[in-house]
Amino acid sequence: MDAQDFAHQLREDYQASKLERARKPRPIVSNHAHSAGHPCERYLILLRVAWQLQAPMMDPIKAALFEEGHHQEHALVTDLRAIGFYLVMMQKTPIHIPDIEVVGEIDFVLRRGNDFAYVSDVKAVSPGILSSIKDVEDLLRHRRHWVRQWPVQLLLYLKGITRMEGITEWCHLDSALLILKDKTTGDIKPVVIPWMQEVYDATTEKLLRVNEKVREIQGAQKVPEVCEDYDWLRARLPDVLDPTDAGEVCRGCSYYHFCATDLSLPVDQVAILDDQHLEEFLEERERHRAAFEAYNDADGNTKALLRRLKISLGHDRKAYFLAGNFLITAREMRPKGKAPYFTYDIWKRPHPSSA
Repeated sequence: MDAQDFAHQLREDYQASKLERARKPRPIVSNHAHSAGHPCERYLILLRVAWQLQAPMMDPIKAALFEEGHHQEHALVTDLRAIGFYLVMMQKTPIHIPDIEVVGEIDFVLRRGNDFAYVSDVKAVSPGILSSIKDVEDLLRHRRHWVRQWPVQLLLYLKGITRMEGITEWCHLDSALLILKDKTTGDIKPVVIPWMQEVYDATTEKLLRVNEKVREIQGAQKVPEVCEDYDWLRARLPDVLDPTDAGEVCRGCSYYHFCATDLSLPVDQVAILDDQHLEEFLEERERHRAAFEAYNDADGNTKALLRRLKISLGHDRKAYFLAGNFLITAREMRPKGKAPYFTYDIWKRPHPSSA
């Protein structure tokens, strides 16, 4: 095996090991704090009554991203301990809220000197997500449903830790810290998660419905080790999400293959289009979807980094930057009645040999 073959085999083996660790579904007997904020009750029920039906993880890059988040958490703990006056306590402490059947595991409780401590959780994120979040309201309104779940997770941690003896003497229970860690630069952005009673109450009501439905299905004793009576199971689940929400939440869901046949539209409002050219373009659009989404993520990360630059405008009200083979032009926009902002044009310079 020469060096090139060795390098190729190394990447294949590395990706295969990440995928193997990520793709095995496991039985779940309780609601988990990290998924309790998921908008689909059907998903939360299926996790507990039909976990075997989950589609296995197939994307090695996504599997590596999940595992990388755990590495980032460990790296942050190491950095905090190295500062000296920060105390990382109660790392990986389990919590349990019996009345809503929730379990979870707190990343750690963080204390500075002799001050009161804060329940903390770490999320490794892209620069684009980091720049888009300034406070808890940005989290609750975020377009990604898994980002909207993070505040709920911290609220459940706060509720769970209150059951521990003596905790009120040294730990804040009216707020927690969500620590976002930039996967590109290593920078962090701590976001305060205050206690939000309405959000907690709404989560509690949802989980009580989930628990009731789980008991109903399990009590019927018709969910074998691998459920084959799909129609029976579907008939006892809540409706699928509204089609306007399904695109963002359902795409990529491990139960999409199970729910897809149950997705429905109002029949009296649906028009059937018989256009071969349209179908061909739709198929082509679908083939390019992954590349388009990857471009959007890369573009967002690029713009987030560019917004950090200190820009000095020239006489033409523009600023110019060279980064490797790329020319970046920043233009200042001053819309009437709104704050000024910059737009960026990015061009890749041709290699001299191709000019």
